[in-house]
Amino acid sequence: MNKFKIIYSGIGIGLIIAASLLATRGLPEDDRLLYDKASKISANTIEQIWPGLEFNNYPMAIRTGNKEFIIKNGVATSRKPVLPIIAATAYRVDEEINIFMPSIADMSALGTMVEGITSSQEMMFVKGFSMTQNSLTDEQYIGIMYHEALHAHQIDYHERVLFQNIPEDFNEYDILDLILTIDDIAPLKQMYNKELDLLLAAVINPDDHLDDYISARQERTQMLNDYFGSDDIKKIIYLENYYEKVEGTARYLEANVILTLGNEALYDEYMDNIQHYFTGKEKYYRSGMGLSLILDKLTEDWKSEVFIKSESMFEKIERYASIKEE
Repeated sequence: MNKFKIIYSGIGIGLIIAASLLATRGLPEDDRLLYDKASKISANTIEQIWPGLEFNNYPMAIRTGNKEFIIKNGVATSRKPVLPIIAATAYRVDEEINIFMPSIADMSALGTMVEGITSSQEMMFVKGFSMTQNSLTDEQYIGIMYHEALHAHQIDYHERVLFQNIPEDFNEYDILDLILTIDDIAPLKQMYNKELDLLLAAVINPDDHLDDYISARQERTQMLNDYFGSDDIKKIIYLENYYEKVEGTARYLEANVILTLGNEALYDEYMDNIQHYFTGKEKYYRSGMGLSLILDKLTEDWKSEVFIKSESMFEKIERYASIKEE
């Protein structure tokens, strides 16, 4: 836990200060109403989106300023914040996995959030990201709740597989710095843009565009050799695959919950964003969502195996695409 706090403090001191400015006396009514709305979404509806996910199995810790309210079995109680900064994540607290969410007011006001998945093994796969929408809708906030619920599910049932095969001397922050250098390499960035355009085309019509997308991704991966050494490439690909599997599937769930709640315009924005290049790790949230949508069209049971097999989302796409061609 001490290591957890040290790492979070190193990247979140600004959010700690911001949190102190947003303190309130109790859990805002808006947040309670949004939680209740999220928890009452039909179990059959969620089962169709992500089989086996049990939203209400995990206590929800909603932080407003420097106070935290834990909702468990429908009852909200207050406690001292567990995390040293405002974050949207899932984390074990006293051997029980909690979903952590900022209040909707705090999330909207801050605009920048620490989000990701953490584990009892203290694999800190988290980094700040910026909200891309001008304002946070109720549907998006509930969608993010389910995004983090899937992280809780991942830790609960698939922690060992998700954190195995980590490259030697792996440091996420160093690799994220490498990924950020891609933004300054014009030919490589151009290849990413081409790949993302074809990814969205494959999401819409895999029969006509999936082969082109697969070829473009393979070409872009090969191009990494022009700019990075083999050890760095291995780590970049590992992190890319990790984010697509863990975060891309959570973004896919988030978007589908938003659609279930009737906000088709926002869902369409999520879809459109698949093709837009974004700096840092956000691009992999989007590509992972795109791969999830393609897998929906290739096979009905991909979700039952995605977290229990070590293959990447892209390798899964390649495998199912080759089977379909036979």
